[in-house]
Amino acid sequence: MSRWHHKSRSGCVQCRARRIKCGEEKPHCRNCVRAETADICTYRQQESGQNRRRSASTRVAEVAAPMLQAPGAPVPFTVSDLELMHHYCVSTSAAVEDEPTVASWMRNVAPTMLISHPNLVGGLLGLTAAHIAFLRPLDRPKYTTLAYQHLNHALTQSQQALKQLDSSLDAEKAGALFLTAIFTSITIQALLVVDTNQQHMTALQRFITNFRAFRGISVVFWACSIHGNGFDQNYLPPNGGDGMKMLSDQECYEMIDELHVVIGKHGEQSRDQGDVQKHAMYCAILDELRNYVRVKTIRQISTVITGSTPAQWNMFCRLLDEGDIVCSLIGLCYNVAHSNFGQKWFMGGLQHEVAKVLAARVQHAGPSEARIAEWASR
Repeated sequence: MSRWHHKSRSGCVQCRARRIKCGEEKPHCRNCVRAETADICTYRQQESGQNRRRSASTRVAEVAAPMLQAPGAPVPFTVSDLELMHHYCVSTSAAVEDEPTVASWMRNVAPTMLISHPNLVGGLLGLTAAHIAFLRPLDRPKYTTLAYQHLNHALTQSQQALKQLDSSLDAEKAGALFLTAIFTSITIQALLVVDTNQQHMTALQRFITNFRAFRGISVVFWACSIHGNGFDQNYLPPNGGDGMKMLSDQECYEMIDELHVVIGKHGEQSRDQGDVQKHAMYCAILDELRNYVRVKTIRQISTVITGSTPAQWNMFCRLLDEGDIVCSLIGLCYNVAHSNFGQKWFMGGLQHEVAKVLAARVQHAGPSEARIAEWASR
């Protein structure tokens, strides 16, 4: 049985941490010398009673505070955030992609980008919260709520980042925006499955949700292509690139008109066949396209529709024939990454092989519920 002793308030930091009696020998106490930790044996400065009480209350406040922030870091992290980051590193990063190079990059490099890119924080943590919601049915309400909170944060921060784009845009900023768009798109898809409130959505409501989610990726490509041209030749393709060339307004309008014709044709066919749901879906696409025209963001959709080659426009029409509209949209978004511009710019910011595999994987996977379930079960 250990002897009772008065608790020393002037012992060295190490003994106080170990809760043992310190002999208070200077410069290094006997305990630290024996433990071979003399090099880190230090003493706190003596405090007056009033200062000691103040520092004690400060320590209590520090423990109670939910925010944790690294010195000089612009983005504070809560205890909940740290839990999600841990899960991301040990589980979600591997679930996003099983290709070794990408999985390693996702686990080891992507988290280091969080400090400098607030928009990526919400994207990564929202994706992780949605993943945990899959894995822990009993905790699903809690993590679904967290996923929505981080998703909203990611979208808000991304909008601010896009508005602030100027000549300071570099490959890392573009890469962070691109990665955030990927994470938020997957998160929105996942929430369509795990959120009980969304499981009762009609096919039309689901489509509109999907369309708006994937549209964010095209906005990122479009905005960065504009601000990326002309100041960083290391990340620009020769001859201006093929997939992200800026079209004239007239060319944009012509392409929108052509898309209207294609979708209108399929809408009429579905109506004649009595497929009310599919007809409503085609009408919803036309409404969304008109919104692009209305808010003067024609070029955003033109770059996505064209992809990087005429063959991808044909692929879009072929997928329309098959009725797989959502898959065609996300596929075309990611096809832009295969253009010369995408490879030089976004892949320079994320690491070429990482972005290339990500683009190909999501393009072919499609945002089906089966894919989401398979992703979550890894």
